[in-house]
Amino acid sequence: MKVDYYAITLRVKSFGDGEFATVAQIPNCFFEIAEKLSTSERKICLLPIYNKESLEVVADKCKGVILTGSREDVNPLYYTGDKSYSGEDGYSFTRGVIRVFNEQNKSIFGICFGIQCLNVYYGGTLCNVPNHRGISHPVIFTDDFKYNNSDTVRSFHNQAVKDIAPNAKLLATAEEGVVEIVQYDEKVFGVQWHPEIDFDKSQLSQYLFKQFFNC
Repeated sequence: MKVDYYAITLRVKSFGDGEFATVAQIPNCFFEIAEKLSTSERKICLLPIYNKESLEVVADKCKGVILTGSREDVNPLYYTGDKSYSGEDGYSFTRGVIRVFNEQNKSIFGICFGIQCLNVYYGGTLCNVPNHRGISHPVIFTDDFKYNNSDTVRSFHNQAVKDIAPNAKLLATAEEGVVEIVQYDEKVFGVQWHPEIDFDKSQLSQYLFKQFFNC
């Protein structure tokens, strides 16, 4: 059986003090999706990463990487120079992931926080958006997106793409104009919602993951 490896970013979370208070997490639905898209001839295997020192080794073994969502925002320091942000900095690690996988010409799929990181990495900006946490809403596709069906998505975010990075291509927005899908390179794209949540019910989610995994 052929085995194709894809990396996926872990998010480190702290739950107070104690020896076991800090954990690294990935929603199990990603592994379920990989299993469902595997066949008797081809196994899709996800390799979790969160350590900068291992990035080049993992990227060399993998065909691509999924940049998962996060409760964190991208520090505005990276796109406006504003130094007032006091939250955790998840962007610096994700930026390293993007750089290494880019250098090796590997595929990148950014989800929620992931698309925000991609947009900043490629030179775009972000903004805060109201009423996009825990909601379902339709998306409107541009003519450049090779998908013909309408669909409803589920969003959980505070930030969103404001100015799209130079040379990137807008593929979808929400009805009020929030950017939902951007193609940054031939092998690099991101979505603002969480397609992993409703994979079983959403043809759009299935389409996106099949495109990324080359199914």
